[in-house]
Amino acid sequence: MSKTLRPVGFLGHSVLSQQTELLRVFLGAWPGQGRRLLFINCGNGRMLPRLRESGFDVTACEHDYGARLLAERHAPQGMEIFAASDDHLPFDDGEFDWTLLRIDKPDRTALAPAVAEASRTAARGFAVMFWNALSVSGLCWRSAASPVCLHWPRDVWRQVRDYGGAVPACRSIFFGPPACWRTQGRRHTVWRLPLPLGAWCVLRCNFGPGRPLTGLFLPLRGMEDRLEPQSTLSRQQQELRLSCRNACSKDMP
Repeated sequence: MSKTLRPVGFLGHSVLSQQTELLRVFLGAWPGQGRRLLFINCGNGRMLPRLRESGFDVTACEHDYGARLLAERHAPQGMEIFAASDDHLPFDDGEFDWTLLRIDKPDRTALAPAVAEASRTAARGFAVMFWNALSVSGLCWRSAASPVCLHWPRDVWRQVRDYGGAVPACRSIFFGPPACWRTQGRRHTVWRLPLPLGAWCVLRCNFGPGRPLTGLFLPLRGMEDRLEPQSTLSRQQQELRLSCRNACSKDMP
């Protein structure tokens, strides 16, 4: 089994429950009922039941064979786990409403292809989860040469912004060294800041909606001038519009 999977569960159920709670709160902006969600790099699959409980129609993929076997055991009944790498997904463009990417490779060059695939297969938006190299815990892990897969928030933020086409929103948890995380879990005082300061970060990018539509049409005189600037009209079109307007005004009593 890949070493990058070990740090996710090294503090047990407390850390996992706080991670899933962060996802539940932060991804609450996504309407889940009946929407298709792709979880890329699902790991051992312990987060899958909570995503299903949120109403998403979840599909997952995992490249590591050992982790995929565990994910099949933890996944709800009927959920399909694909054997796929995050840089080459066997899905069509926009096949899912939302995609959720867990970064599990320490190589910085593998970041861009993974985010690009998460963006390509999503129709409404995507989110990226990662361990923060800039956090207090990240600094401890780096000094101890830990196998935790760490990434700099700046690198991930830029990739999500570039492939998402919008400024991503951020939430993070686990402030301070790992020794205090258990205490946070017992006291139920998990801080969630909109800054990449915690050890576990999630960036969410929603694709821009289409032009809003209304069922109200107001046939007000002169409204066409505000809807279509005069600078976009040719001189001939402007003269024709002016003559028609003058003719209409003459016919009015």
